[in-house]
Amino acid sequence: MSQRKDLPFVRLNRTQNVGELAVTKKLEHFMDRGVRVVEIGNFSVASENPRIRERTTQIIEMAWLRMASDYDVYICHVLSPAHERLYRKYGFEIAEAYDVPGKKTQDAILWVRGWQFKAALRKHLKVETQNERQLVAEDGFLLPAEFRNQNSAESK
Repeated sequence: MSQRKDLPFVRLNRTQNVGELAVTKKLEHFMDRGVRVVEIGNFSVASENPRIRERTTQIIEMAWLRMASDYDVYICHVLSPAHERLYRKYGFEIAEAYDVPGKKTQDAILWVRGWQFKAALRKHLKVETQNERQLVAEDGFLLPAEFRNQNSAESK
């Protein structure tokens, strides 16, 4: 078995004296079964021109849409409730919120499966594709939103 590298949020939390998170074990479980886990970094566009900020953000979102793989798990480490709200528009949900010593607000790890990420990006960017279908994880391991979607589809 190859030795996996720590995700960036794990290394950062270690330097901030945050204990191991339950979500870390869940993500390692995915990785051990061959599911790729991709940590997306927070971004901000520093420009006084709103058109430049808007266009640059759109380019980043289009790049994510182009590169996202249906079965990968995407995570994001957010440092504030505002960032959490921002990433919800991309389909992310809270996997785990936690306290950081010396900080007043909680940090959180958000996650989304690739097919959900792509669907949220398409909707946000108003990009249509033909023959779009809802995917369910082939590996048998589901994130909470996938489990809810699968159960609602089966009850119809």
